[in-house]
Amino acid sequence: MACDVGCGRLTPTLVCESADLPLVDFERAFSSIDEAVALVFEEQIGQLLERCQAAYDAETAWVDGLRALGIELARWVHVHPSEARFTFVESLSAGDEVALQREASVARLVKLVDRGRELLDAPARLPQGFAVAAVGAVMELLVRRLRKREPISAAELERAIPELMFFVIRPYVTAAQAVSELDRPARL
Repeated sequence: MACDVGCGRLTPTLVCESADLPLVDFERAFSSIDEAVALVFEEQIGQLLERCQAAYDAETAWVDGLRALGIELARWVHVHPSEARFTFVESLSAGDEVALQREASVARLVKLVDRGRELLDAPARLPQGFAVAAVGAVMELLVRRLRKREPISAAELERAIPELMFFVIRPYVTAAQAVSELDRPARL
């Protein structure tokens, strides 16, 4: 529903009509549409982050963990296109609570990327903001693609993962290690 009209134009009446529920039920459960949207966002982003964290944690090497996380994220986007559009696009026009949740979610991903600092001889030389910029760039690419409102094929996602991995890990590893990511197939 939020993907059809956008969070900014979503109303309790539209939600209830779409779900075939009486408006009074919505009003008993939520104090506002923002509260309802925030609850849905929290549930969806929480499940996605759990899946991504589990994929990351299943690997022993940092690079392999990031790659597994990226594949899990791509798999979820492919299998759940409406949820992905809501989570990454429509939620941008949701209320302050969703914005705070989104910021906290991005911060979790930034911490995982920045663990690459442990691989560096001089970690202080890499600007603190690089991991933020890397995660932000990946998210921006995802948002731009999801705004097209057409399904993202598995092949398209599989092609994107090696290039994104190269970009994200390059400041933390040698050039040869980063380039090797370009040749690693990513299968959803």
